[in-house]
This record gives sequence, C-alpha cells and structure tokens, in this order.
Amino acid sequence: MVNISEEILGLSHTDPEEAILRVMELPDSRETDALKSSILIDCGYDLSDKKSVEKGLNIARSLLEAHPNNVQLQYVLANGLHASAKLVHFEDPNWYLSTHNSRSNARRLFSIVSKSDEIKDTSTQASTNLGNLLNSSYRWVEAFDAYNNALNSDPENGVASSGAAKILKYCLDSGVGNPDTIKHSINKYNAITESSMHRIQQYAGSEAMEAIRREITSYQITDEKSNTVELSDYELFVLKNRLALSPTIENTEMSTKRWDDLRIHSIREGLDSESGVPPIFSMFNVMKSDYILARWLAYEAMNSEIPDTGYYSDTLDYGNYGAKYSLLTVAQRSAIDVLDKIAVSILDYLKIGGAKNAHFKNAWHIKDDKIFEWKPKVKNSIFEGNTALIALTEISRDFSEKNGFLKSIGALRNASTHRFVVLHDFSGHSSARQSRTVEHYPIEEYTNSLIDTLKVVRSSLLYFVEFVAINETIKEHKNPGPVGQLDVPSHHYIRGDDE
Repeated sequence: MVNISEEILGLSHTDPEEAILRVMELPDSRETDALKSSILIDCGYDLSDKKSVEKGLNIARSLLEAHPNNVQLQYVLANGLHASAKLVHFEDPNWYLSTHNSRSNARRLFSIVSKSDEIKDTSTQASTNLGNLLNSSYRWVEAFDAYNNALNSDPENGVASSGAAKILKYCLDSGVGNPDTIKHSINKYNAITESSMHRIQQYAGSEAMEAIRREITSYQITDEKSNTVELSDYELFVLKNRLALSPTIENTEMSTKRWDDLRIHSIREGLDSESGVPPIFSMFNVMKSDYILARWLAYEAMNSEIPDTGYYSDTLDYGNYGAKYSLLTVAQRSAIDVLDKIAVSILDYLKIGGAKNAHFKNAWHIKDDKIFEWKPKVKNSIFEGNTALIALTEISRDFSEKNGFLKSIGALRNASTHRFVVLHDFSGHSSARQSRTVEHYPIEEYTNSLIDTLKVVRSSLLYFVEFVAINETIKEHKNPGPVGQLDVPSHHYIRGDDE
C-alpha cells in the first residue's frame, strides 16, 4: 500500500487526472479513503473539477466524524474547504460573503492542526496554508505571522519563506515601512527559500518550485542595519513576537526613541467641516496607547515580580493567585478592548449610525438571521476598493462565530471580565473542583493566547491605518483639485518632550 500511495502522490503533481483515476480504483478502507479524499481535493482543484473536490470533502467529513481528533483528516478537510471556496467564481466582493463559511471553517481547522505536535510536516503545511488563506482576505499581517509559525515548525519550509517574502515585497512596493529594513528581511527569507528547494518540491510539487524560483529577487541594501544598538529585554520581547506598532512589520528599527511609529498621515475634509484636527487622530492616539499599555502589562506579568501583599487560600489544585496572575488577565482584556474602539472609530468616520455603542463583533453586518450582508456604507466602502475593511470584517466573524478560529481568544476576555479565570501550573486544573462560574487554564496556554491576542490586535491596528489611507485615496480620486492643508504636529514636540 505504501508504494501505491507514493506512486499516486507522485502522479498528483504530474498527471492529476490519472491520479484521480488510479486512487478511485483502490478498495475502500480507512487508509485508502483518506488517500482518496486528499487526492480528489488536491487534484480536483488543479483540474478545476468541483465535483471531485466535493466528493473528496464528503469522504473527509465522513472519516472525521468517526475520528474527530485525527490531525491528518482535519488538515485534509481544511484543504478541501479552501479549495471549494477558490473554485467559486469571483465576480465582486460578495464572493467573501458567499464563501465565508467554507473559508472560516478552513481557518479554524488549519489553526488547530498548526498547533499540533503530532506530525511536523502536517503542522508546518497547515501554518503555511493558513497564511495563504489569510492573505487571500487581505489579512497580510496575520499571514506573515502564520508563515513565520510554519518556519518555526520547519526552518526549511521554503513555501512559507517565499510567502513571507511576497508580503514584504508588497510592503516595499506600497511604500509601507522602512525600505532598507524590508529589503534586508526579503533577502533573509529568499536565502531560506533558495536553500530549501527540495522541501518546496516535497510540499508543493515541481511546478510550484520552479514558479517560486523565478520569483526570487535579491535587493541591494544601501544602508545596512546596525547591529550595535543594545536593546532592553522589553524591546527584545517586542521584536521576538513581532508586536511593534510600526509599518515595518519585522525587525522594527529601535534605535529611535519612538519606534511605535504607526500613524495616520492625512485626512481630507470638505469646506463645511468644523475647525480643528479631525477626531480620528485623537481616536487613534488612544487606541495606540491602549495597545502599548496592554503589551507592557503582558511583558511585566510574564517577566517581572509584581509587588503583592495579599493573603490567598490554596485550592490544592496547582492554582496560581496574586497580582502577577491577575495582571495577565488585565493585559488580555485591555488588548481586546482596543478592537471595540476600532469599530467605533470606523463607524464614526464612515458616518454610520450607532457608532457610540458599537462592538467589534457586530459592527459590520446587518442584524438579520436570514441574510448575511454588510451594512450599506460598509459595503459601499468595500466595493470602492477598501480591502482593509474586508480584513477587519473577517476578523470580527472569526471572533463572533461559534467555530471562529479566534473565538477562544474572545472567550478568555469574557471569562475574566464576567466570571473568574484561574491559571494553573502544568495541567493541574483537571483536579480543580468544578463551577459554572470559574474557568481553569494552564498558565502556559493562557500566556500563549495572550501573545496571540496582542498579535491580532496589532494586525487590526495596521489594517485600520490601511483602511484610512485607502479611503482617503478614494476620496481624492472622487474629488480632485486644490486643497488647503493643516499640519498635525507631533504631540511630543508640542509638549516639549522631543525638543
């Protein structure tokens, strides 16, 4: 069976039609059905054969129903859901609504598999495919993180390194971030790709390998990054986890005093606007400072001893109590709260009613169980080309839906806000006395979720600034002509902090 499987898998890269014929000749069994599902999905997609993909999906669903925790089957089903969505013809942005369920479930499954230690090759491929899926929804910052997660699982994953390089190339071409820093990073990822062609062939086949080889471009760096700057432990924490609020999304230059330099550059307003600086500048200042504080609190909770004068009863279940552990939950809540502010500011900016009481989860779509549609002004902005709004609306669904892959992050915030969260050493929470109002988590799992929370909030703030920039460009094209200018100065200069 092993030789037959390898032969059919080899055919899938060279003759997908023959691979489908050969695999369907195999007798039914759990092992052959798993192979059939994978071949039907992968080769069906290559042939634009929706029926084969659907057949492969049905087999995968049936197998997974019988073996719900099988990582390989979860991976196959995720690939099938992604493939079925890609085979739906794209006519306009409504495609994101009509294919949402398939893509949302695929994201969830890829995320689950990417965190599994059972099969390294499957884990790294799941992270890579999650990156591809996120990037197709303009969630390029999260995609970049997913590609790096794939490289953490397999440092020779050339498909992932080429994906990361493409995102940095997009940044370079769009004028996002420091050009020399970005070029330096592109060269780094391209070096990984060039030395990992055998892995690319294994994961994606010869054609993909040659296509990636043709895409590699080396850049001359006019101002080589200095390695002499000493960084604090906090700055190293930010760099390691890619948590800087900077348009340079990797290797943020920290030799400057204010390296969290993401900002709104300009706003166009009509002559009938009130005098003064548009409120969106103050809104973003608050969102940014709230995030920076949440990030600092997370670092302190993970790395510092917090003064604590409390006396706590031991619950004999390896539970941890004290200010240090409460600070972890405060950091997580503080970060999540920024998302609601993003929703409020965008609805206010687009002049959509209800902005004052908006929540990130439900700000974008019409409240109707029978239809799934964007609010009219959200839809108009998306149809005018505001791709960053697609990214933000999809993140909101990943938080709000029952099977959304970010649902667990939001659930942690709700638990610590409205109930009780107890963090345990090891997996000691299994011995805790149960209560409907107390939730128990291993401390390592919680801290990992906190980092994930900071990453998705950081990504959302980058998308928010991108949203404003795109919308301002659209306004400029609609209303060309001379404009007056009001410079928005540095707050620190005005206050005398940066003289």
